[in-house]
Amino acid sequence: MLGGSNKLFWVRAGFAAIAGIFSGIMNFSNETAWAGFAAMVVFYILSYILAKYVLFKRTNIQRGKLVTTGLGTYIMLFLFFWIFYFTLHVSGFV
Repeated sequence: MLGGSNKLFWVRAGFAAIAGIFSGIMNFSNETAWAGFAAMVVFYILSYILAKYVLFKRTNIQRGKLVTTGLGTYIMLFLFFWIFYFTLHVSGFV
């Protein structure tokens, strides 16, 4: 399962980057920040579905492992990309 966890970790890292940039592009800030966090949850659920039905379809993997693998990194990368994109947007680079 070590290789599978590694694969799931990187899938979650990619989804976090996509979710953070999406939240920045949609300009979720101040009053609409809740929508950015909702996008984070939706992309996390999509990563779970991808893992369960595509990556680990033929293996017997515990549900808890699918939910928790890469969760902390996902949250931190999401926040990093959201804040980074928003900072570039406010400063006029993007």
